[in-house]
Amino acid sequence: MKTRIRTRVATLPTILTALVGLYAGCALERPSAPSVDPWDPPKDTSLPPDQSAAGSAPADGSATCLAPGAADAVPDLLSETGCYVNGAPSPTLVPFEVNAPLWTDGASKTRFLSVPPDAGIRVGPDGDFELPPGSVAVKTLSLDGHKLETRLFMRHLDGSYTGVAYAWDAAQREAYRVPDGDVLPEVGSDRKGWEIPSEGQCLSCHTAPSHMTLGLELAQLDRVAPDPDTGEPVDQLARLSQAGLFAEGAGPEVATGVAPLVDYRDVQQPLEARARAYLHANCSSCHLEAQGYCTGDMRFGVPLPDVGVCDEPPKQRLPEWAGAAVSLVTPGAPEASALLLRMAAEPGGQAAMPPLGRRRVHDDGVALVKAWIESLSDCSQ
Repeated sequence: MKTRIRTRVATLPTILTALVGLYAGCALERPSAPSVDPWDPPKDTSLPPDQSAAGSAPADGSATCLAPGAADAVPDLLSETGCYVNGAPSPTLVPFEVNAPLWTDGASKTRFLSVPPDAGIRVGPDGDFELPPGSVAVKTLSLDGHKLETRLFMRHLDGSYTGVAYAWDAAQREAYRVPDGDVLPEVGSDRKGWEIPSEGQCLSCHTAPSHMTLGLELAQLDRVAPDPDTGEPVDQLARLSQAGLFAEGAGPEVATGVAPLVDYRDVQQPLEARARAYLHANCSSCHLEAQGYCTGDMRFGVPLPDVGVCDEPPKQRLPEWAGAAVSLVTPGAPEASALLLRMAAEPGGQAAMPPLGRRRVHDDGVALVKAWIESLSDCSQ
């Protein structure tokens, strides 16, 4: 399956070339992301007694990973954030896993949360998490056991957000802030390198309509995962609740009817559920109803007729050679589905989707979505 879809796309160079510069589903120019989320947070920027301006080490010597008062206080060294100590995650961080991971050029990821002790996460009716000011979401990306970068997504005490990437040194002991992004050459077995996003690019995906944080939602975290201390499988949401991460009366219990995503890598799961989980994890940060500038609502729980891509034309009219049959998703015809063609396009061109965060085509993801489109008989499913 994997070989066939790449071969078929390779025989359509004219289609992929003509797609460059078109909005086949999503505008490439995005509006500026707001620095404050829509919950109108308090403007008190005073620091708790045990939190330094850089969020590093309190008087008792234990490292704390907390967001500083404002973006201009973010340190240039990862060790100065308190999130990593001697090249390892701070023991104060709370690890978590997700059901359907965002694909990032095949990197493995470790994920952590840090929330101020006097505050808690509030869960919305749709299952999205609202982090309290001072919180940090931490993600380290590695290839072949080698740490490449650690990304911190911070909610500052003034309510604003900052996404920061730190590139690891060769000794794997320290990581350095790269505000303008960077490309690490010759990374990976294919030697295609590794692209670290700029801080501005972070906020092109982490937007107010997506509630700023991505992946921090009940649909992703509602799962059984190993306990970090014992290794025994436990209910992850219950463990996070016991760790005191949720605000009283505003935890997972307030969101009813939110279905967990399936692991799209699990071939025992239904094909449609796997494909929709993949699109949710990889596309719905931009492709959702509230966003406004991208076509379709790729969230997992949206019924297919309401997603807005099945038998729907691209946002701009395609050239005449494409024919009237070309849609974002054409049931039973992946070769006539712009969504799949853009997923299979080589990164670097304007036709490629997602437009950021990859230098490689995800062959397994392309094969999964191709199989799902082939299985569709119409748009009513």
